[in-house]
Amino acid sequence: MPLCGSAEYAKYCRNGRCASAQLARQIEILGNERARPGQRNEALKWVVHIVGDIHQPLHAANRGDRGGNRVQVSFFGERDNPPYGALNLHAVWDVHMVRRRVADRGGESAIVSAPVAARDRSAWERGSIADWVDESHRIAGDTVYALLPVAASCSDKIVDVVALDRTYYAKAAPVIEIQIRKAGVRLAQVLNETLGQ
Repeated sequence: MPLCGSAEYAKYCRNGRCASAQLARQIEILGNERARPGQRNEALKWVVHIVGDIHQPLHAANRGDRGGNRVQVSFFGERDNPPYGALNLHAVWDVHMVRRRVADRGGESAIVSAPVAARDRSAWERGSIADWVDESHRIAGDTVYALLPVAASCSDKIVDVVALDRTYYAKAAPVIEIQIRKAGVRLAQVLNETLGQ
């Protein structure tokens, strides 16, 4: 959805070509007991993938920069993103900050095995797919772009390489960890509702 201007669903999700519409479609296939096992297996893979994607804020927001793909950055001084070339904001949120957070926390198990408070679980399970996308969209505006150490208003294109360092990471990494946890809780909810307890 655009961060600047109208976020009209019909404009950013033409003919159902967006993550929220695709997720709903794949959930329907997964829950269809008359569908072929191969179709349901493929749908399961897509459900897992898209639920994760929806929780990455730059998959739910566009600031005229293809979801951060046109914003060149350095991350703790690194500029390379092998094999894709120069590092951009989207890749930092997709991969690099996640890797660093996992390493900082002592491995994946520290993140995935941490308890989720009952009130958080209850709050995260409320809402629809569209609500999850809206939430990620807000995070993109309020965190991803707002924390950048450069002017990032809708009228300003980011043209220089933006240096992301410990200050940006310290504020963004906890948001990423919460988004990972939300995605896990919501994926479990979708699977339980679709396939039965």
